[in-house]
Amino acid sequence: DGAHASFVERLGPLSDPGLSEYIKKESIPPIEGYRTEVNLNSLRWLREAGQWLKEGYVLTIDYGYERNA
Repeated sequence: DGAHASFVERLGPLSDPGLSEYIKKESIPPIEGYRTEVNLNSLRWLREAGQWLKEGYVLTIDYGYERNA
């Protein structure tokens, strides 16, 4: 019965070692009460999109906090 289903946060090891490398490289600080989302596939997608694009634009929006927050 899906009526009783819910999400549960479970802390554990990182799912990809590349996450730790990215966080270190970008100097992403831990912020109390904030969850950082890192999508390594989006980085690959942006690189590929840059190779496909001959003219025009790619518009992306980052809805998170400012870097210095």
